[in-house]
Amino acid sequence: MTLQTSVAKSAEYGFVLLLLALFSGLFWQFLAPSPDAGQDPHRILRQSILVACYGIAFVLVVKRWRTTLLAVIKELSILLIVLLSILSSIWSETPGDSLSAGIALAGTTICGAYFGLKFTLTQQLCLLFTTMAIAAVICIVFVLFLPEYGIMSGILEGAWRGPLLHKNSLGNLMVLGLVSAVLLSRISNNSRYFIGILFGLFLLILVQTVSKSSLGIAIVFAGLLLLIGVYVKKRDLILTAVITLLVAATALTSYLVTFDLPATATTAVDQSAVEGGSSKLTELTGRVALWQHTTDQ
Repeated sequence: MTLQTSVAKSAEYGFVLLLLALFSGLFWQFLAPSPDAGQDPHRILRQSILVACYGIAFVLVVKRWRTTLLAVIKELSILLIVLLSILSSIWSETPGDSLSAGIALAGTTICGAYFGLKFTLTQQLCLLFTTMAIAAVICIVFVLFLPEYGIMSGILEGAWRGPLLHKNSLGNLMVLGLVSAVLLSRISNNSRYFIGILFGLFLLILVQTVSKSSLGIAIVFAGLLLLIGVYVKKRDLILTAVITLLVAATALTSYLVTFDLPATATTAVDQSAVEGGSSKLTELTGRVALWQHTTDQ
């Protein structure tokens, strides 16, 4: 391998790590619009960063145009969905927003196509695990040295969010880190101790986020792993027990998520009873971005 090829390969790996970090939401809290501000001063910068990533991914995909063409022919439905999302701006009530969302979908699809065509499944898993490890380390740095950014305040005071906008976002990333760590440990014998240490770090951060929905997802994933292991060994009795536990965990998760619904003046639910039985915010802060559009202005 020549020096030029080695540099190009390292650059591509670095670019993919950057893509995964951006799409995971890392550092976007510094460029997010203020909920109290009437304008978004960072919108152009955010769009410029994403457009630059889309453009680089497009060039890299075009370089592999034969493989890309075969993939498009094989997965034509994906192309049709992207085209439909862009064309929907024609009949949309907000054509500008629909067109922007369609272009964003096209860009992320191109990035996903590059990621899937360039790297094997094992390489993808390693890149994902590396990204989650970087996110975990950055989270610890934020919590220790930048607590005003890394730890939430107000009603969610004390919950870790790291470099992300909300604790649930960090919790979801840590679940993804746990999944990638478990899967990677099954195919990598040389780095199991290192993977185990990071697994513990992912789990620690997940607990500190106090994200019940993310913890519920982790429980369901653990149940699925047990289910698969038991199924392979064909132990019907244990299989039944695992299925029961999995269903119970799913029901518990659904119960916790249900309490995200607010108690408004039109509901017959006593708001104080809801707040007393759950630590969830009743105004859906950080959970449903479009909630404001469902109410009369």
